[in-house]
Amino acid sequence: MKWSVFQQAVKRHQFGLAVGFPWLCALVLCFGVGSRPDLVESWYSRTCYPRIAQVLALASRWFSFSLAETALIFGALGLLGWLARMVWHIRKKQMSPSHALRRATIWVLLGVGWMWLIFQVLWGLNYSRMPLGAQLGLPHQEPTSEELVALSQNLIEDINRTSTLLRTSGETEKPLQMSMDREALGRQLAADFGRATWIAGNHRGKLALPKAVRFSDTMARLGISGIYAPFTGEANYNGLLPDCELPFTMAHEMAHQHGYASEDEANFVAFLVCSTSASAECRYSAFLLANQYVLFSLALTGTDITSLVTQLAPGPKADLKAIRDFWLHYRGWLQKVANRVNDTYLKANGVQQGVASYGEMVMLLADFYRKKPT
Repeated sequence: MKWSVFQQAVKRHQFGLAVGFPWLCALVLCFGVGSRPDLVESWYSRTCYPRIAQVLALASRWFSFSLAETALIFGALGLLGWLARMVWHIRKKQMSPSHALRRATIWVLLGVGWMWLIFQVLWGLNYSRMPLGAQLGLPHQEPTSEELVALSQNLIEDINRTSTLLRTSGETEKPLQMSMDREALGRQLAADFGRATWIAGNHRGKLALPKAVRFSDTMARLGISGIYAPFTGEANYNGLLPDCELPFTMAHEMAHQHGYASEDEANFVAFLVCSTSASAECRYSAFLLANQYVLFSLALTGTDITSLVTQLAPGPKADLKAIRDFWLHYRGWLQKVANRVNDTYLKANGVQQGVASYGEMVMLLADFYRKKPT
C-alpha cells in the first residue's frame, strides 16, 4: 500500500512537471530573451527564424488550401468530441463533475502551455525584435498635421497616376478588376519580396504563397481581412476582398511570414514592397490603402479631409466605395467580438496600442517620406 501511494505521488509530480515545464520555458523566452531586442534580432529574427520559416514551408507550400484552417476545423471537432465524451462519463457516473473539471483544467493548462511555447519558438519572439524604423535609419519624429496633409497629397498623386495605367477609357469610374488571378498575384508578391534586400534575414528559400481561406464569408463577418498562421507558416487572406485591397492585404500577411510581427511594421513592409512592385496593380493598392491610414490619422486630429478626398480620381473613389460597402455588408456583433479578441492578443504580446497599432504605420510612412529624396 505504501509503495502504491509513493508511485501515485511520483506520477503526480511528473505530471506537474509536464504542465509547468512549457509555461516556465515560455516565460523565460518572453521576459528573459524578449527583454533583449538586440539579442532577439541577431540570434532569432535574422538567424533562427528564416530557417524555421523555410522548414514550415516544406510542408505548407505543397498544399493549395490552408493547413491552418483545416487543422482548426479538425481541432474544434476533436475538442467537441472530447467534451462530449467527458459529459457521457459524468452522466454514466463514471466520473464526478468535480473530478471532470479538475481533469479538464489540467489538460487545458498543459495544452495552452505547450501551444504558447511552440508559438514563441516558431514566430512569437519576433514581437521583441529591434524596431524596423531604427534598422532602416528612419528619423523617428511625430508628424505634424501639415506633414500628413502633404503626405496624403503625394499619395493621391501616385494613386491617380497609377490608376490611369490600370483603367481603359470606359472603366475610369469602375472599381479595379485584377488582370491576374490570385496565384499569379501571390507569385508576383513573392518575387517582389525576394527583391527587397533590405528585409532582415530575407528568406532565399521558397515560402508558401498566400492562401485564400475557404470560410472567407465567416472571416469577413469577423472583420478579418487576413491572418498569419505561425504554426504552419501560412499567410492566409480573405478571398472575398475587393480586388484593390488584395495586394496590400496579401503583402501584409507575407510581411508577418518574413518575421515582422508588429502590425504597423507589417503594414509598412507591405507598403514598401507593393509600392516598388513591378505590377502597377500592387503599387496602386499600396498607395490607396496607405492614404486611407493617413486620412484616418488626419481625421483624428480634427483636420478637414474633404479637400483631399475630392482630389481623388473617379476610379479610386469607386474602389474606396467598394471597400466601404464590402465591410458594411458584413458589419455585426461578431466583428466587435473579434476586434476585442485581436486587441487582447496584441496587448498580450507587448503591443500596447492593441488594434490601434495598425494605424501606427503612418508614423513610419511620414518618417520614410521625410527621408525620401525629392
